[in-house]
Amino acid sequence: MSWSGEFSKFDGALLLVALLVCLVIIIRQGGQSPRHGRAATSGKPRTFTRMAMLAAGLLMLVAGGHLLVDASVVIAIHLGLSERIIGLTVIAIGTSLPALMTSLIAALRGERDIAVGNVIGSNLFNLLGVLGLTALVAPTPLTISPNALVFDLPIMLGVSLLCVPLFYSGYRMDRIEGLLLLALYLTYGLHILAISTGMALAERLEGLMLTFALPVLGIIVAWGTVRAWRRQH
Repeated sequence: MSWSGEFSKFDGALLLVALLVCLVIIIRQGGQSPRHGRAATSGKPRTFTRMAMLAAGLLMLVAGGHLLVDASVVIAIHLGLSERIIGLTVIAIGTSLPALMTSLIAALRGERDIAVGNVIGSNLFNLLGVLGLTALVAPTPLTISPNALVFDLPIMLGVSLLCVPLFYSGYRMDRIEGLLLLALYLTYGLHILAISTGMALAERLEGLMLTFALPVLGIIVAWGTVRAWRRQH
């Protein structure tokens, strides 16, 4: 879809249909899977209280994210950053902070399925739901920057493919693998910052990440993946 340089209403409708199919599959699998974790306590008052807390939490997350994004965009525009850079960095981070906090809290409480499911579900909804609905209701097709096609999109696909061996290395994510993903995002952010601002420090940090940190982490993760695969087979 994106290689045409724009997202039409038809493309948006296809993405929404794909989201619906994914939701149906996930719900069916969830109904067949055994439940883990804490046993749910019965009682309508407690259920109503939890639902009210959930609604209040969602409202606060939305309001906080809205304020954060607005303030960040003003600062970014003041610094002379382009709309693409703002979307890839400031807005992307700002809108992902609620998901980050949700996953962190779930992981600290031992609800690891929620932590991982939140990340995967958020990405699915962003790609299929947000992009699809935006393309569907926009008065004109959504144009895609050529830089996004030749650089940002391949990076996104590459990182997604990288997650496959990471997830299958013992069916868990350890700290080293998490550090690798953080280092990848840091390198990507430094690259964007170096290109958009010409900051010498960002260029040096990017070079350090590419020539030292990422290769070392990549070797460690590859070795761990091979060892996990050997244990399973």
